[in-house]
Amino acid sequence: KNPDDADDVAAVERFLQVHMGWFAHPIYVTGDYPDVMKDYVMKKSLEEGLTTSRLPEFTDEDKAMLKGTGDFLGLNYYTARLTSPLSAEVGSEPDILDEEDADVHAEAHPDWPAPGIEFISVVPWGFRKVLNYMQDRFNVPLIYVTENGLHEAHAGDAGYNLQDTNRSCYHAAHINELRKAIEHDGVNVQGYTVWCLLDNFEWMASFSQRMGLYYVDFTDPEKKRIPKESAGFYRDVIKNNGFPEGAPITRQVQGWWKKRAQEHSEPS
Repeated sequence: KNPDDADDVAAVERFLQVHMGWFAHPIYVTGDYPDVMKDYVMKKSLEEGLTTSRLPEFTDEDKAMLKGTGDFLGLNYYTARLTSPLSAEVGSEPDILDEEDADVHAEAHPDWPAPGIEFISVVPWGFRKVLNYMQDRFNVPLIYVTENGLHEAHAGDAGYNLQDTNRSCYHAAHINELRKAIEHDGVNVQGYTVWCLLDNFEWMASFSQRMGLYYVDFTDPEKKRIPKESAGFYRDVIKNNGFPEGAPITRQVQGWWKKRAQEHSEPS
C-alpha cells in the first residue's frame, strides 16, 4: 500500500509467501513451508485455543522427497492488490483476498480500471512483478502462464455486445508485460494461455460471468458459439507472433490505454 512503510512492505511478503510460497517453497526451495507462514499460522492457532498449529508439519523424509520435484510452475494471474497489516485496518472494507492467518489486508487502488467485475482490476504491471518474484524468490526454473483473462459479469443472453474491446485491451497489456519480463528481465516463461477460449461454467459464479474469446449462447440447446472481437485480436497476435503494427484493433487498443493514461494524468 505504501512502499515507504516497513509494515506494508512486510505485509506484501507475507501475502506472497502465504499465497505462492505455500506451494512453491516446499517444492523449489527447502521442502518445507515458508518460515513466516509457519510462524503466523502457529500464532493464530494458539490464539484460537489450539495447542498445535493448524498447519501440518513435514518430516525430514517429507522434505527430502518434496524438494526439487517441480520441473516447472503453472501460474495463474488476473489482478493485483495493495497490502497492509490487517490489524492496522480496523473498520476497513473487507476484501476477498484478505488473509487473516498472515495479518494481511488487501485492497485495489481506486484508479485501477475494473471494466469487468469489481474484483478484477486491470493491473498489467503486477503481472511482470509476480513473474520476476516467482523466479527470483523461489528459484523456479521454468514458468508456464496457465490462466490470464478478464471476468465479465453478464446474467443473460439478450443484447450481448460482442465488441469486447476491454478484453482485447486486457490481453494486449498483459502480453506486453509478459514480453518485458522475458526480454528485459530474463524470466524463463515458455507458454501463455488465455483464459479462456469459450464462455463456460465459472465455479460459484455459475454462468453469470463470461471470460471466453467466444460467446456461448447457453439458452440454445446447441450452445451456439460466436467469436467475440477479442477472438480476432488474439488470432492476429498469434498469427503475427506479436501485435500487428497499424492493424485497426491494435490502434483501438492503443487508443484505449492512451485515454486511460490521460484521464489519470489530468488534475481532478
